[in-house]
Amino acid sequence: MTDKAITIWQELGFCSTPYHTHPLKPTDDDVLLHVARTRESAEFLTQIEHVGGGITIISGDVGLGKTSFLNVHQRLLAANQAGVALRLLINHDITGVTADDTAESLARHLTFNLVSSIVKECVAKQQPVPKEAERIQKWMSHESKRSHVGGSIQILGSGFSAEHGSSETPIDDMRLENWKNILGLLVAEAKTCLGLHGVIIAIDNTETLPIDELVKILMSYRDTLFVVDDIWWIIIGRKNLYSQIANRDPRVSQRILGSGIELRPLNSEELHELVEKRIRGLRIDSPGRKKPAKSPLSPQIHKLLYAASCGQPRYMLKAADDLFRAILVDVRIKLTKENQGLLGSGMINKALRSELVDDQVPDTLAEPMLRKRAIDALRSRGLSDIQVNALRIVAASGPTQVEARAKAGRGSRATDEALALLEAADLIVKIEQLGGSRHVLKGDAWICNHYGDWNKLSGPVDTLL
Repeated sequence: MTDKAITIWQELGFCSTPYHTHPLKPTDDDVLLHVARTRESAEFLTQIEHVGGGITIISGDVGLGKTSFLNVHQRLLAANQAGVALRLLINHDITGVTADDTAESLARHLTFNLVSSIVKECVAKQQPVPKEAERIQKWMSHESKRSHVGGSIQILGSGFSAEHGSSETPIDDMRLENWKNILGLLVAEAKTCLGLHGVIIAIDNTETLPIDELVKILMSYRDTLFVVDDIWWIIIGRKNLYSQIANRDPRVSQRILGSGIELRPLNSEELHELVEKRIRGLRIDSPGRKKPAKSPLSPQIHKLLYAASCGQPRYMLKAADDLFRAILVDVRIKLTKENQGLLGSGMINKALRSELVDDQVPDTLAEPMLRKRAIDALRSRGLSDIQVNALRIVAASGPTQVEARAKAGRGSRATDEALALLEAADLIVKIEQLGGSRHVLKGDAWICNHYGDWNKLSGPVDTLL
């Protein structure tokens, strides 16, 4: 009989890494992992409680948990635990925008994922898939495996027929009006067969497109897809998305409920709560374990990573996971050398545990690794002298851009370009405030500054610490 494989996380008392960064799902288990955003939740649910559907925007900086926020509220709505008298179909397969999307290709993806959500809901409730939804899914699934050949669908007014006929339209020639009619049919079927008030359709990762291209697509949906009754559209994207849309085309923003839900960065207490909820939620019972599993990294390391994250959960979680894996890599290298490359089952887990103190990576091991990884990461980016100087100026006082240019002693254009590149590289964050804006360090740049390692950005990394 084959022995059951034990992962390092199971060895430490977890079913998987508590530092995972993928969005929470619309499930009861993941709802328990969510850190409540009371004001944003109240605003979102108030906007959702609009008869007949509508458009809501969820926006904010990258990594704040916008998709998780939506998924948790989808589950609360479905479970009648949101204080809203609406039963809406969960968008199980949220559509992410890609850089080469057109209005028509995005409409196609949105339609396919709505069908998929209907099918998943029917399977979960152990009831037959509605007839037309099943036929549309088969047609679209079949055509997705083919490249611009064959395949057709017949549109008759607001109805749909999968049967071939004289009015067939190839899938690649489908217009927005066609997709609007199919969406209307699917919504009507979902309401009738599943006993719902409507459906949620989310458009995620809209920051993938330049804002002007996004607004152009939304404008094309204004009098097509967005007029279908009983669809609650959720548009997820960049910070201040509503304002950017309104500034470019008020005709689009006038269709949006409210002025958007802007997610703020989490504070230190909320990020601590986020980690603790994951620690508790992902623990597993083990007969040989005398006490519950604890966080693999210490509270001190979490505080450092929080400070470096600028309140963005995804950065903190990924940095923690990367740090733990880096320590595991070092353990594996050391063990491989000691055993001439021959490692038996369970040896890595046992060796890692020997490095831990009370099931936790000691700070004396974690902090040097954190410093080394930050220096290594900054050096690998090949920053110019101007960019490094700009980082050090921001570190010194968190100045406004005007002050930064003056202190840098360089032309405003060169400094602005350096700051823009550093912001795009996620090494600084621009904070708007009264009297102007200022930049603060983020991520590896913050860690490098915290340990005073600016002068160590050259030379072999292994000799730095």
